[in-house]
Amino acid sequence: MRGRKPALETLTDAAFELGGELPRCPPHLDAEAKREWRRIVPRLGTLGILSRLDTAALAAYCQCWSRWVEAETKLRETGLVVKTPQGFAQANPYLSIARQALADMRRFLSEFGLTPVSRHRLLRDAEEPDDYPILSETPDDADSQAA
Repeated sequence: MRGRKPALETLTDAAFELGGELPRCPPHLDAEAKREWRRIVPRLGTLGILSRLDTAALAAYCQCWSRWVEAETKLRETGLVVKTPQGFAQANPYLSIARQALADMRRFLSEFGLTPVSRHRLLRDAEEPDDYPILSETPDDADSQAA
């Protein structure tokens, strides 16, 4: 398109406000995903890191959680190895579903600071000062400027 890029007028400061109104659970989530939503959202809310814009990411995480729980339940029922119709043993298809759901969950957990490493990064970033010394400055230059 030619011309100036239109301004985003639909997003307000309230939409970005952290610690404000908690996102509402989307109705399309299944029962297990809704249980996870009710468990995790209040906890994230007390940390003050949520905004209403996080609804999609939270919903996706909760759905991954639900998929993982279902796949793990089926694995317990049917075992890690199943027989094909021809009688050959093969890895249970639920194993790959569980692995993928867990990998997706871990990515979302990291985004929300819910893994030990990501939580450490959030805490470290919060403690770092806003001003950084000039990188090109040598210790001798800093001493001569202070004098």
